[in-house]
Amino acid sequence: WVVNNTIDVYCQRMIYVKYLKELAKVIVEVDGESHHFDITDPDAGENMEVMYNTYTKVDQAQFRNFYTSIIGVTHDGLAYEPEEGLAPYLRITYIPIDGENIVLEFYQIEPRKYVLKVDGEGRFFAYSTKIDKIVKDMHKLINGEEIMT
Repeated sequence: WVVNNTIDVYCQRMIYVKYLKELAKVIVEVDGESHHFDITDPDAGENMEVMYNTYTKVDQAQFRNFYTSIIGVTHDGLAYEPEEGLAPYLRITYIPIDGENIVLEFYQIEPRKYVLKVDGEGRFFAYSTKIDKIVKDMHKLINGEEIMT
């Protein structure tokens, strides 16, 4: 059994989970645009405030649903390296209250597959449906629409 399995069988499926109460900001970069979500007083629970691009308050419950779509991405198997020089389709930067930034990058390697990298390292892929959901949910959040989890 052990010999016939690849490394992805033994690895945690979640890509990278950071608790909201540890974050000061989440930056989402897609389609050449940068979207900043500032989190004020993440320990405030229901009273936590999230500001989009500094000036627009977003619904914190919907922000939590959006964040769930980010941390809910799991890997679906081993992948090969993206072409050299390929820019990531999606980049998510966690800016913690304390510590160093963490950068998640998603590079499209096939029409339905994205390589996942955490701080430049990684060899797993996720299907495009998971990555597309993050982008769609972000646009729903910005537009004040309900995000289904």
